[in-house]
Amino acid sequence: MLIAVACTGGEIAGEFVHAEEYALFDVRSGRVVSRALAPAADRQDRTRARHLYDIGVEMLLCGRLDISEKRALFDCGVNFLGNVRGNAENAIARYLQGALLD
Repeated sequence: MLIAVACTGGEIAGEFVHAEEYALFDVRSGRVVSRALAPAADRQDRTRARHLYDIGVEMLLCGRLDISEKRALFDCGVNFLGNVRGNAENAIARYLQGALLD
């Protein structure tokens, strides 16, 4: 499963729209097997959501999402968990431990 964390400089962006990059984590059997960074697409909701879908993201961890961003992600089939804060590495670890809940 490919999980993206919307961030800027390794920290989760306060709002999804302000993320400058995605920290990408390839997760298999509950463990991170590889990491990469990808630049964020432009700030339009549908463009960002489609970009995540196109690169194979199944789950997005991010800061605040507005209703149109949620709808765009839903329409593209990308699962998401908003209102996540902190460092991208810590967030993925908490997510894999089941410490982040919807």
